[in-house]
Amino acid sequence: AKAFPEVKAGVPQFAVGHSLGALMHTLAASRPTTPLPYSGAVLISFNNKQLKDAIPAFEDVLAPALAPYGDFASLPSYRDFLSSARSLRATSLSLAREAAARSPAAAPFASFLDDLADLTTVVDQIPPLLEGIADGVREFTPPPSELQAA
Repeated sequence: AKAFPEVKAGVPQFAVGHSLGALMHTLAASRPTTPLPYSGAVLISFNNKQLKDAIPAFEDVLAPALAPYGDFASLPSYRDFLSSARSLRATSLSLAREAAARSPAAAPFASFLDDLADLTTVVDQIPPLLEGIADGVREFTPPPSELQAA
């Protein structure tokens, strides 16, 4: 038996996150340039505090530690590296899918590859998040007041 049955066509899919997972789903959904592969999210125990209140020592430790990242991230070779890494990842996933498709025994592996590809929507948002913090961003959208209104 499969651990995760196949999703029927037309059935909406929802992301579910608890605590930090809920925060990650909110951050992923707040980036308008990245379409998400699901219809909505279920946020359990979402932390609705401002960033400075949600992460102890954020202003005193984490933000100063990430400050040099902004200069590093502005280097053209860094952008080239991110682009190359994404391309390598996409090619690697394609190769692994092609290899898995050749063997019926590899069907569970193919499902794992789909999950891995979905995970990249979160991973791809980490560099811009760190860049924002390095550039002085201290609050992210949507703000708590918008979440409370929803």
